[in-house]
Amino acid sequence: MAKISMLKDLTYASSGMTSNLSQPTGETLTSIPDFGHDEGLLPVVAQDVNTGEVLMLANMNQAAWEQTLSDGEAVYYSRSRKRLWKKGEKQ
Repeated sequence: MAKISMLKDLTYASSGMTSNLSQPTGETLTSIPDFGHDEGLLPVVAQDVNTGEVLMLANMNQAAWEQTLSDGEAVYYSRSRKRLWKKGEKQ
């Protein structure tokens, strides 16, 4: 499972915003993504925090975003499974 500390940035393509989630989880984020477009999904890029290597491209909906912030582990939305998922979990 991907930990938040493994994610360098989440980039919101619809607005161009970037939030650094490698900060300690107790910090307040000042911007909230707009999930009101594109079926409520936003593309997110998971990167290695040390090298910047792109690990994967995925989608987040508002529930995935909120669970990511509350749990401290990256949660994504799968279009094919039609549910939330964490990288590495069994289907």
